[in-house]
Amino acid sequence: MAVQARQLRRLMVYEIVVKGRVQGTLSRALEGFEVVSTAANETRFRGDVDDQPALHAVLRRIAGCNLVLTSVRRVDQPVVDSPARG
Repeated sequence: MAVQARQLRRLMVYEIVVKGRVQGTLSRALEGFEVVSTAANETRFRGDVDDQPALHAVLRRIAGCNLVLTSVRRVDQPVVDSPARG
């Protein structure tokens, strides 16, 4: 029964924005998240999160990489990325 409840639970999608360009090893620290856009001064990650404790674990990984967190938001629908800023 518990397995079925877990399978029925919808994962939450979060978008996390950090200051600066994040590439290579640092972006791999957020395994399970994809880089959805990179501007000159920020990097946006988007990924599925099981629950609040899992979200806090991701935020601790960001802090552990000395990344500056700009925003965190739950994304219920696909978001259209803004055009690249140059």
